[in-house]
Amino acid sequence: MTHGSGLDGDYAAELGFWEDYIAKHGARVSDPQCWESAFPAGLRRWVKASGKRGQLEVLELGSGPVSLLAWGVEERLFQLTAVDPLADEYASLMAGCSYPVKPMMGFGEQLSRLFPPRSFDLAYSSNALDHTRDPRQCMQQLAMMVKDGGLLYCEGFLREGTNAEWEGLHQHDLVPEDGHLVAYDRNGQRVVLTKALGLECLQQEVEPLAARGLTSHGYEWNEQETRDWRYDDWFTLVWRLTRGADG
Repeated sequence: MTHGSGLDGDYAAELGFWEDYIAKHGARVSDPQCWESAFPAGLRRWVKASGKRGQLEVLELGSGPVSLLAWGVEERLFQLTAVDPLADEYASLMAGCSYPVKPMMGFGEQLSRLFPPRSFDLAYSSNALDHTRDPRQCMQQLAMMVKDGGLLYCEGFLREGTNAEWEGLHQHDLVPEDGHLVAYDRNGQRVVLTKALGLECLQQEVEPLAARGLTSHGYEWNEQETRDWRYDDWFTLVWRLTRGADG
């Protein structure tokens, strides 16, 4: 496979990262123990509390080739539909790996072209909204996909645009503020991504990535790296949809 064939430079760089990762860590990709340790603990608690194990419909935006929700699929906690702009390229990349999540091609800004409104019990995105062209539109679309009373669960690095020096797809700083998720661009322009979407914040946490316990799925660190990003702040935000969100 040629890096980024037919892709713009930013997406080509993202694909190149995952090509290198699979080449180095292919054995870990197929390890169910890695899947379990990467699975969000808060999501596990919510599935258990719902009493609907195996019946829940979950949407993931920006899964990459190795979704953090693989363990939940393997354990049949829910039915997962994963969406990623590079899904076709990832399918070729993962052809030799055993993995329970295979994303479909799509953009967060255009989810309503793929699914009817209120199709899912929960929408999830991890460290992906800052990679999108329009995080506000993506959040509107995610809220539109969730049933009334369902959950929207987002996690990821704070201020990844700044930390990545605004390279590639990292063109937004995401910051939790008073139960909302806010995006800042490199010029400091502020947009409240969750404004007027009918979302009730159930959980807002900020902790170092090391406390999240995520050491696989592209989050391996080695001593040759120039900056120890394991202690960068990582946010978790969970909302309940309290009324229909029409975007």
